[in-house]
Parts: sequence; C-alpha cells; structure tokens
Amino acid sequence: MKAKDTKKFSVEFVDADGIKSVWKYDLDVTTSGPISAEQMLPKNMEIPIVEETPNESLPASKKKYWSEATQKWVGYTRGLALGLIPGK
Repeated sequence: MKAKDTKKFSVEFVDADGIKSVWKYDLDVTTSGPISAEQMLPKNMEIPIVEETPNESLPASKKKYWSEATQKWVGYTRGLALGLIPGK
C-alpha cells in the first residue's frame, strides 16, 4: 500500500492560561497559512464584558448626533452645520 500525501492537517496549541487553539491547514487551498483557527476557553474562564461609553458622558465635541435629514449619525461639526446641537 502506498502512503497518503498529507495535505490536510491540524495543529493544537495550549496557552499557559488554558486556552486551547486548533489551527487547520489545507495545502490544496493555500500554502501560506491556516485556513481556519478555533479557540476554546476553559470552562472556568469568564469573558470580560466591555460596556460602551454612554453618549451623554462624552464632551459635546466627541458625541454623535442623529440627523433626521440624512438618517445617519453625524459628528460635532456636521451637527453644528445642521443645527442639531441645542444652545449653539
């Protein structure tokens, strides 16, 4: 029997903090890197939740303003030009 040429294979890595990564290669598709990579977290590891900064806590020049005319969010300068910023 003739040995098969192995053109599809995967490599597994385990980081120091327990994250397991599986990199899958297919040399028929590409020879320059993996075709997919999958990461699996340990069951006891929690993913931190990143909360967005509320628009109200930002200075006026960093806020986004909703334009009814264009149906888009616009920045400070465009908001001034469209009259969207109260008291200016």
